[in-house]
Amino acid sequence: MMSKAELRKEIRQRFAETTAEERKQWSEEVCNDLFDNEALVDASTVMAFYPLPDEVNILPLLDELVEIGVRVLLPEVVSDTEMVLRTYSPEATMLDGGFGTKVSDTTVFTDYEQIDTILVPGIAFDNEGHRLGRGKGYYDRFLAQIPESAVKVAVCFPYQIVEQVPSEEHDILMDYV
Repeated sequence: MMSKAELRKEIRQRFAETTAEERKQWSEEVCNDLFDNEALVDASTVMAFYPLPDEVNILPLLDELVEIGVRVLLPEVVSDTEMVLRTYSPEATMLDGGFGTKVSDTTVFTDYEQIDTILVPGIAFDNEGHRLGRGKGYYDRFLAQIPESAVKVAVCFPYQIVEQVPSEEHDILMDYV
């Protein structure tokens, strides 16, 4: 099995071999699939993410969710180990959320019990639900604070699904890949 570092390098190489047009097409397909996913259809509060250039562009999906009355939350990195959530509003001023992400200029959301579904980015995923992140551990630490009832949905391009992701005991599994 590849090490985490080798797998990150492999996925970066695969990303480099894709075109902007392919990624745009895949992003639209992923958003359509997500919009049909029961975990999103029935959700009232969804934790999502502001996509980086190498992640699926889910912004159209987030706007659609807000439009149908779903509360959408985006993470903001506030320290070397911590993230907080802010309610996403398409009308709000967007602030730097850390590491190239953005968050709405809204109040911090702390009622984690309300979160039904979490859209989770990553570098690589396998069909067992294992996730390889960027190596800082923000998501693993944060997801450990969220009730287990929240459905975790991996959001990725097809080339990010691999046979096996190296995992550790503290890693949190995805419910859908």
